[in-house]
Formats: sequence, structure tokens, C-alpha cells
Amino acid sequence: ADQLDDGRCHEPPKRILIEGAPGIGKTVLAKAIAYYWATGELLQDVKLLILLFLRDPRLREVKSVTNLIEYITAVHGFCDAEISTCISQLLHTKVGIVLDGFDEYDSISNSFFVDLIAGRILFNAVVICTSRPNVTLFLHDSVDRRIEILGLPKEEQQEYIESSLANFPGKTDELK
Repeated sequence: ADQLDDGRCHEPPKRILIEGAPGIGKTVLAKAIAYYWATGELLQDVKLLILLFLRDPRLREVKSVTNLIEYITAVHGFCDAEISTCISQLLHTKVGIVLDGFDEYDSISNSFFVDLIAGRILFNAVVICTSRPNVTLFLHDSVDRRIEILGLPKEEQQEYIESSLANFPGKTDELK
């Protein structure tokens, strides 16, 4: 979270690309960003945060802001008043959009999320995107900040696993 706004810039970054190898924790980080926003610990100026898992095949149909609102409405079952609020916030307040799994999304046939990341649509939104690094080279010039998740060294991985499973006797032996 410190990398999202580390104080180096006068303006916090609005387009952030988080890259990492498969299984390194990008989805966990995307969920953590949403959690820390909901608890008021991160992105406090953002009024609405939308977390989208780009592996959802229904997102392939999203080609406009209207389609995005329709998707959110269908997934969350909003009533008409909530839809109006969502539209208003998307268009008139500071919105955060976390896109998890860009590498699992077909950006060639649908450029909506590419345009969103590049700031060509909803340019006032804070957009955070996770992906494997080899897929996003063409986006590097379009983002304000790139963060690479490296993970833990082998020794620290073992330490973390053992401390996480301390209350489950024998489980660490099963993983060896």
C-alpha cells in the first residue's frame, strides 16, 4: 500500500500497474486494496471502489461505461436507486477501479479496459491493474507507477508457512 502513494509526487498516481509472476499474490493484493479502502486506510479520497476480476468472461462484453454499469448492476443486483447512485459516482466523484488479472483478459478484441488503464476514459478515476509482466509491456508508458511484486525469499516462505500453520500440528510436514 505504501507504493501506491509514497510521497515522491505532488499528485498521487492515478494509473498504477502491479506486475508479478503467477501465484505471487496479485489477487490477494487486489483484495487487500479493496479491504483497506473499505476500512478507510487507503485511497481515502476515493468515494466508490470497484474491484473487477478480469477472468470473469462476462467482462468481455464490457465495451463502454454503460456496459460496465450494467455488469456491476447484474453482478450485485442493485435496485434502480443504487444504479443511479453508481452512475452519478462514476461520472461525478473520484472513483477507484481495481482490475485484477489483466493477463487473463482478451485485450486484443476489446480495448475498453486498455483505454481505462491509459486514462482515455474515466480519466479522473484511480485505476489499479494487476497482471503478469509479459502481457503489459505496451501499457508501461500509459501508467503513472509500475510496481513489481517479487515475493518472499525461499527461507522466508518456509518461515511464513510454518507460522501460518502453527495452530495445525503436522500440516507443515504434509507440505514438505
